Amino acid sequence: MSNIPTDILLAIFETLTLSWDAVQNIPILLSSVCMRWHDCVVNSPILWSTIRLFGFLDLTTFFFDHEIKRINVFLRRSQDCPLTIDLALYSYLRHEGEDNVYADHLPDFHAKLQDLSHTLGQHAHRIKRLMLVIDEYKSTISILSGLKNVPMPMLTHWDVRNVYDESWNLEEDLEDEEVDADSGLLHSRETSEERWMYLYPNLRSVSLHAIPHHWSRFSPSNLVILEIKMVPAKWRPSASTLARILRTNAHSLEKLMLSVALPSGTYLGEVITLPNLESIELGFTHTSEVIPFINAIKVPNLRVLILSDNRRQDLHPTDRQNDPDFDPGITDLFAVIASRFPLHQLTGITLRHIALCPTPSPSAEVLSNRMDIAVDFFCRLENLNYLTVSDSDLVTLDALNRVQMHVDPQRPKSSVPNLTFLQIMETGYKILQGFLLQRLSSSKVYKTLDTLVITMPNSWYQASKWDTLNTKKLAQEVLPLVSRHSVDAEQLAAM
Repeated sequence: MSNIPTDILLAIFETLTLSWDAVQNIPILLSSVCMRWHDCVVNSPILWSTIRLFGFLDLTTFFFDHEIKRINVFLRRSQDCPLTIDLALYSYLRHEGEDNVYADHLPDFHAKLQDLSHTLGQHAHRIKRLMLVIDEYKSTISILSGLKNVPMPMLTHWDVRNVYDESWNLEEDLEDEEVDADSGLLHSRETSEERWMYLYPNLRSVSLHAIPHHWSRFSPSNLVILEIKMVPAKWRPSASTLARILRTNAHSLEKLMLSVALPSGTYLGEVITLPNLESIELGFTHTSEVIPFINAIKVPNLRVLILSDNRRQDLHPTDRQNDPDFDPGITDLFAVIASRFPLHQLTGITLRHIALCPTPSPSAEVLSNRMDIAVDFFCRLENLNYLTVSDSDLVTLDALNRVQMHVDPQRPKSSVPNLTFLQIMETGYKILQGFLLQRLSSSKVYKTLDTLVITMPNSWYQASKWDTLNTKKLAQEVLPLVSRHSVDAEQLAAM
């Protein structure tokens, strides 16, 4: 190692420190190996420019006192380099419940977060990427307190995520002042939008997960990526406000993700054209949320579509098979997508928990109707080469093996004729087996896939262990297969 040129050594160190899974104190570890490494690391500001912290509520503040000292070392040694701040802070699960010994220490925890925030605020002009994961709303307020209304001219990426949904019950009752306190992405009642643009002139990506907001004062413009997910019902944007946000960013947006964030309501005014949008993700608990939105937008250059039924996702797997609250509007949703989106130019689609059939044993009339809808949909996907289906029902997978005869009996249209990659996740064993058997019997009709990925939970393999290897063999005869097992399932298959 002593013969490695310094520039190559620094390039290796930089790769280590900037990787997404790097440990938070890796520059300190590298500088402790030998004197040469120490000199290289200490005198290379970029190696100290990524600040990571995994913090949690504890009975003392010893951990945070130590971490703030470490972060101060990183801030000093990074000199003038742009900063990436990546913080994960957990408290809710540690103090929930009565007579919890951690609960009394929550004020000290929030005080330390405020101290850390004000420390980072002194270097706000250098922050380029800010990523925050929390599990409690008051922790969000504390950690962002020192960054509110502070100029961040280098900031390009703002990502704040609440990962513990149970705390939504608290957020439904939040006061306006508390919501105001959490985010610098709002222009205040006293602050103009021009002032906001002065604070964050280069912001291009915003991701907010389960974060309440006063959306009427949400001010980012020229965004390339906008992600809003899992917003408590009370704090979702209205249809008119969401339309304003999209129009403000219409000519810059390339990726849009709205999941359990869409309002129920009518979008007034002209259709919103998003000329550069290439990828859209829409998640819903009822189709009435997403259908009006799709009708309100125009996406001429769309390439990737991700669709999620979040209500079905939250159901137990057995309840999904006989869903008493099945949403009949799903057929209308497919019709709207077919009429509003350029399906012929899509290259990738992901369908999560999307079901066209309400039961595993529908009537012949229902099955025929839903199959026609699915086949028509897939036959429009002339250039699709990447498809992922999660928790698929009988109709969806079966439609992939069908052809559309009634358009032109002499020249029937095949479903997804250019599909090369198919991933099937969390799908019933009989549905999957039927799909593979049917594809094998008609293998000459379809273009062979380059890759089939099957991802199932361990319980699925255990329930079908008598035929796991035979199914895998069958799939390999049809097309190349990657079958992802859990560790236990791999051991089971080897027995």
